[in-house]
Amino acid sequence: MRSVAIRLYLPLLVVVASWIAAATGAGDPTSGLAALAGERLEYRVRWGVLTVARAVLEVEAVPEGAVLLRATARTRGWIDPIYPVRDLVESTVEVAKMRPLRFHKRTKEGHGRTEVVEVEFDHQAGLARYVEAGEPREPLPLPAEYQDPLSSIYAYRMLAAGADGVVAFDVTDGKRVIAGAFREVGRERLRTPAGEFDTVVVEPSIEGLGGVFRKSRKARLRIWLTDDAWRRPVRFYSEVAVGSFTMELTRLREGG
Repeated sequence: MRSVAIRLYLPLLVVVASWIAAATGAGDPTSGLAALAGERLEYRVRWGVLTVARAVLEVEAVPEGAVLLRATARTRGWIDPIYPVRDLVESTVEVAKMRPLRFHKRTKEGHGRTEVVEVEFDHQAGLARYVEAGEPREPLPLPAEYQDPLSSIYAYRMLAAGADGVVAFDVTDGKRVIAGAFREVGRERLRTPAGEFDTVVVEPSIEGLGGVFRKSRKARLRIWLTDDAWRRPVRFYSEVAVGSFTMELTRLREGG
C-alpha cells in the first residue's frame, strides 16, 4: 500500500508544487520575477507521519532576458530502495512578457525507464509543440493568455485576487489546456521547520488533475502562502484516497 501511494502521488507532487502554489499578492510581474532569481525553497514531504521525500522549487537567471524555473522531487529513507523517484520539471520564462518559452519534464519512477517530455511554445503561431520520448504530437492551439504547470506559480505570485478572493487563468502542459481557479479561505499563523509565518490559506480547484486526485471522490488540496509581498508557499496539504500528504518548507533562500 505504501509503494502504491508513493507511485500515484509523488509524480503529481512536482506538478502540484509548481502549478498550484497560488499566490495572491499584487505586484509588477516583470520586476518581481527578475527579483526572484536565486530563490530556493526546500520542502519535506510526509505521508501521514512518515517522511517519504524531499522537494525543491528554485529560480535561476539565464541569458536573453529569461529565468529558468525548476522543481524537483526525490524519495528518501525506507521508500527509496523500494520505489525510487527522481522527478524534474523546468520552465524557461521570458521576463518582459511573463510567458513560458520552453517546458521540460524528466521523470524516473520505480526501476523502469526515464520519461522525458519537451514542450516548445510558438507564440507567433499560437501553438504548443509537444514531444515525448522523441515522438512529436499534433500541435495544441493555445488561448491568448496561458502559463505552463511550473511558470504559473511565479506568474500567480504577481497577481492580485478579485473582490471575491479568486484568481483564475489557463494552464497548459502541451497536451491540454485547463482552467485553474484559486480561492482564499482564511489566514493563519503557521509553524514550519523553516520558522513561523503569517499565511494566507488558499484552496484551488483540482478538476483536471490526474493521479490520486482524479481517483479520489472527495479529494482536497489546501496551500499556505506567506502573507507578504512574496507570497511564498510554505505548506501544502492534500486528502486523497490513499491518505493525507503534507509538504512543509524546511529551508528558505531568498532571491535577489
